[in-house]
Amino acid sequence: MNRLFLGKPVHWLIAAVLIGFGWLAGRVRLHVTDFNMFVIVLFVISAIALLLVLTTTKRNEQVTRDQITDEDDD
Repeated sequence: MNRLFLGKPVHWLIAAVLIGFGWLAGRVRLHVTDFNMFVIVLFVISAIALLLVLTTTKRNEQVTRDQITDEDDD
């Protein structure tokens, strides 16, 4: 399973929570009834998720399948 689900379990938990919030917002039709609040909530949740991922990832830790390299080596 580690080859299929690359990354930390906490990152997958964050993704599951984001999907849950998205489902809940769709369920109450927040994007239709109160679009401004929907956009604000979307930005806030995205910022929190980004900060959580950045704070739980160590520097030089592999979080993707392929190594990220600079292409300026030419």
